[in-house]
Amino acid sequence: MGLDQIFAERFSSVPFQKHVGMKLDRIEGTTIHASIENAPELMGNEMTEILHGGVIASIIDAVGGFVAGQAARLFLEEKGEALDRIQRLATIDLRVDYFSPGRGKFFTIVGKPLKVGSRSISTRMEVHNDQEELIAAGSANFIY
Repeated sequence: MGLDQIFAERFSSVPFQKHVGMKLDRIEGTTIHASIENAPELMGNEMTEILHGGVIASIIDAVGGFVAGQAARLFLEEKGEALDRIQRLATIDLRVDYFSPGRGKFFTIVGKPLKVGSRSISTRMEVHNDQEELIAAGSANFIY
């Protein structure tokens, strides 16, 4: 089993991702594509059917963590360093900008690293709805 397959299985096994129904769509190097379907338990207001802002922030953080993990793995492999440091990966800063109400049947989340360092990684994620409208964008820094 390759590392990308292990990575995909790990993504799918995280309790939060399972709880909100987030799925890993594909991995392109260090870019992660994921998706989530809107559901009543994820809405901030069921009358408007808008995805809760806290859910949006959480899925941005979750995808960012996997982006950082993938980028850290590739960085450490290239340097010949031990991969066990990735297990200590943690969010140290998260910023979310909301651009449009979270309306839609499903949402896609795309994340990529901006800068990979020997101890930290900066990431950027975007959330789009099923009409490809930008709902929110976030940046997060992770230490490992």
